[in-house]
Amino acid sequence: MPKVIACLLLFILIAHSAVISAECDPSFDELLKLPFEQLYDTDVNVASKVSTDPEKQPASVTVVSREQLQLSGARTLSEALMVYVPGYFCRRRSR
Repeated sequence: MPKVIACLLLFILIAHSAVISAECDPSFDELLKLPFEQLYDTDVNVASKVSTDPEKQPASVTVVSREQLQLSGARTLSEALMVYVPGYFCRRRSR
């Protein structure tokens, strides 16, 4: 019985922390509305939960040529990114 209670408490704590985390983070739509200058001054949190300057964050750059875009057959930017950018995934939201 104590194991069941401990597991239940652990589950509640994890679920509660996920809800609080979701409430604290600004939504993607809110970020899109910010002016560039304000976005540039925004601190970035990485997996280590350490807030740092965006210029010091590790970044991955993918260069795609015009020929590659034409050969890919992509009709939208999102389709092209899904073909050429490793780990990129886009889901369409219906309104």
